[in-house]
Amino acid sequence: MSVSIIQNVAGTNNFGAATEFTAFGSNNASGNTIVALLYFTPTDGSAPLTPSFSDTKGNSYSIISSTFKNTPGSFSGLNIGCLIAYATGIAAGANTVTVTFSGPSNYAILCLFELSPCTLDKATGAISATVTANPSAGSLSLSGTGEFAAAIAVVDDGVGSPGLFTAGTGWTIQLNNGGGADSEGTEYRVGASGTITGDFVKGSGNWVAAVAAFSDNSGATPFIDECSPIQFGFQNSPIL
Repeated sequence: MSVSIIQNVAGTNNFGAATEFTAFGSNNASGNTIVALLYFTPTDGSAPLTPSFSDTKGNSYSIISSTFKNTPGSFSGLNIGCLIAYATGIAAGANTVTVTFSGPSNYAILCLFELSPCTLDKATGAISATVTANPSAGSLSLSGTGEFAAAIAVVDDGVGSPGLFTAGTGWTIQLNNGGGADSEGTEYRVGASGTITGDFVKGSGNWVAAVAAFSDNSGATPFIDECSPIQFGFQNSPIL
């Protein structure tokens, strides 16, 4: 069976706060899975922030595919980060997901998906070594068929205007946001199989990106590739 999207919501920018939250429009169903995509920058422009997830229903979240890049001297001089997190076997009811940072964030946006019951298959992330166009989180060789995949990219492009992202082949844009000097995009796909690449069409800049895929096959062994190249901050590892 294929993983299906029950509902999704694209968050809004929360300026200069130590928390970011996004509410689902409808009640969650018991046993489903939540996938969260987060963009963030620290206010001090140098040190990475440590995020933690919680929600109204007390679900437990695992953070995967975290990428962070120190970009002083580039277009904005800000550091940029993104990650994907998820919770399985969730409780039913109205729900707001909250991210608490280790310090105030300059910008943060949290996007959410509620999916039919599924487990993490694979995830990876990437960081640009230089200023380049078309961010790509990398490729995943999926274990099953009918999988759900989501990707996020943040580009320090010095423009920050809305509508700058175009989805990669086979993907659908969820969030297409701009403001200040950074642009943020999220995309998703259903019914995925074989090898997929979490890529975006976007103008040049320093960027970070992450992608994850989820399968209804509970016997799959989750695996997270390393981010490459590692510039600063987080490095991913297999889930234990």
